[in-house]
Amino acid sequence: MQAHLLFSEFFWLAITHLGSLLFLLPVVFLFFPLQTPKNWLLFLLFLLGVTLLSQGLKNFLNIHRPLYFLGVENLHVLGPKLYSHSFPSGHSLSAFAVLGAFAFLHPQKKLTLAVGAVFACLIALSRVLVGAHWPSDVLAGSLLGFFSAYFGLKLLQPHFQTQPHQLTPWLDGLRWGLIFILPVLGFIF
Repeated sequence: MQAHLLFSEFFWLAITHLGSLLFLLPVVFLFFPLQTPKNWLLFLLFLLGVTLLSQGLKNFLNIHRPLYFLGVENLHVLGPKLYSHSFPSGHSLSAFAVLGAFAFLHPQKKLTLAVGAVFACLIALSRVLVGAHWPSDVLAGSLLGFFSAYFGLKLLQPHFQTQPHQLTPWLDGLRWGLIFILPVLGFIF
């Protein structure tokens, strides 16, 4: 196989892995206001809501993936061969949920938002290029992720504790431990 094709396949597989929660959660831990146990609970509610939205729609609709219709002889798939639960793209939904949360929490950080948007778009595009999703799955996941996160946080905002608060040592240790451990688990699994 030609070197540029190997690089291209490796690049898109790496980008698609960035859309898994094991890679996205450390980003959230860095930017979500987790100063208090109450905010941790709200964060867990946010995470549960995004997961239920993605998995609930996938299981309810059970739309087949491209490989189901096109077959292995007509579609070059990178990564696992998946046949069902295509809509919406969970990776796209997660990536854009993180972007939506960041846009809500840090609207003044335009450059960081732009870089995040580029990465979210690359993650979404990678799901089509690795053969896992239809473009409509990715578009729906991206829109659902961004707007559910943005408006979900808007709904939860009155409950955030935003006053300066010293993070308890065990919560701070948990946050930093997860920031470093989750990506390692993402590479292993």
